[in-house]
Amino acid sequence: MLDAPPCLSPSVLMINPQTNVTDITTLGGFGLTPDCKWVGIAYVSSVDLLFFAAPYDAEAVLIINPRTNVTDTTRLGGFSGDHKWTDITYVQAVDRLYATPASSSSVLVVNPRTNVTDNTTLDGLAAGGSKWWGVAYAPAVGLLYGAPYTADLVLIVNPRTNVTDTSTISNLPSTAPHGKWAGIVYVEPVDALVAAPYAADALLKIRPRTNITDMTLNGFGQANCKFRGIAAMPSGAAVFAPPCNNHSVLTVQFRAEASVIEPLRQIAHLTNAVSEAQAALSATTSALSTSVAARLSAQSYSPENAHLSPRQSWLAWWQSWVG
Repeated sequence: MLDAPPCLSPSVLMINPQTNVTDITTLGGFGLTPDCKWVGIAYVSSVDLLFFAAPYDAEAVLIINPRTNVTDTTRLGGFSGDHKWTDITYVQAVDRLYATPASSSSVLVVNPRTNVTDNTTLDGLAAGGSKWWGVAYAPAVGLLYGAPYTADLVLIVNPRTNVTDTSTISNLPSTAPHGKWAGIVYVEPVDALVAAPYAADALLKIRPRTNITDMTLNGFGQANCKFRGIAAMPSGAAVFAPPCNNHSVLTVQFRAEASVIEPLRQIAHLTNAVSEAQAALSATTSALSTSVAARLSAQSYSPENAHLSPRQSWLAWWQSWVG
């Protein structure tokens, strides 16, 4: 089951991808409000298989238990203010959730095991505005990347060292009339992050190993709210961005690049070669051990060597072996 958190809607949107059936009644009761309650959702498999949604105008993280269809808006609460965080993602390597700041001056960190939130460790960012919209984890480098919405720089977060970086990828074009990009996803076959054009004219592509940006896939125009959010196929062969004010879904297909695939092929080849060598060595060792044991047994118990000392018996066996 797929769950989408309610922004202006009074209920969670539930989608069964196997039957293509939607449900907007089971998880309701959030009320029709002029404020956008939650933006972005992430699934945590390590603890009770729960969904966590980032509080935008809401005062608490929304927790959804998809097995029991129970929601919780009190356990992780206490956040005041509007437009706090947009989008959230789970990093299994450190077992934490991270939400990108919009008007908040900090990244929101959630420990799903202890139900503890932290909005002070990764603090010190500029307050106000909708700075970043969307966050994705690049496993190749172990870093999180926040897509620039009104900011002209990419937010980079190291979840292991709790360090933020707003200078490595900066001075991006800021000519979009409102937000530039909204939503970002990691595409494994090309080892790159891709952000959806909200009002920007181009897709934003980031190489996490070099932090080089690419905006050559352009021509979308600078109309406001073209696409918001982005997701990749499990194979990574294509990404899809849902339309905001646009009339169609943005689909981008990717072909795995040789610079990414070739090292993987070499690793696979070396792994197979090592496995074959280990198997051959094991078979040779086993045969040699069996042969040595048989010869040693025959030599040790032969009648003509019964009068020899252990050392003399060993020398006699060795001479017959090499001999």
